[in-house]
Amino acid sequence: MTHKVYCAKCKNLLGWGTRDKPQEYVRCPHCDYTFPTKIVLIEDTSLRIRRTATYLLMNYIQLAPGVPTRMHFTDDYYVDRTIADRETGKPKRIRSLVMWVDELNGEDCARTFSIMSQKLSAHIEPFLPDKRYEGYDFIITQMGDGFLKDWNVQPIRRPD
Repeated sequence: MTHKVYCAKCKNLLGWGTRDKPQEYVRCPHCDYTFPTKIVLIEDTSLRIRRTATYLLMNYIQLAPGVPTRMHFTDDYYVDRTIADRETGKPKRIRSLVMWVDELNGEDCARTFSIMSQKLSAHIEPFLPDKRYEGYDFIITQMGDGFLKDWNVQPIRRPD
């Protein structure tokens, strides 16, 4: 059975672990606090959080403007979300495409990439039938920030 491990000071999620073996100390990458725990981390979220241009928050991938991010998708699903409308400020329902990512910039990972933008989703949707995206890596570059952002999407065929 896996357990979530939270920082004893700032309460941020550090990862998931088991109680199989005792571990002496865990260091929180958010507040730099070191504390004792009896849970051994088996998937440390700080392994993938880097102070580079592509940021990972928990298990989600967040793109940074102007930085190409290469991803390989293994599965997809849709999620209904409630967000605030940018013009009226009132809540509205949207349907978001979520992609499972098993490779990020050439490294193995187990993350999700949530696509709330219809513009970005339109680049990925042609690959959804029969999971054709499994045969491709996608280099996605966010251009701009805020409500005016756009994306450059380059599908690259993976070797067989």
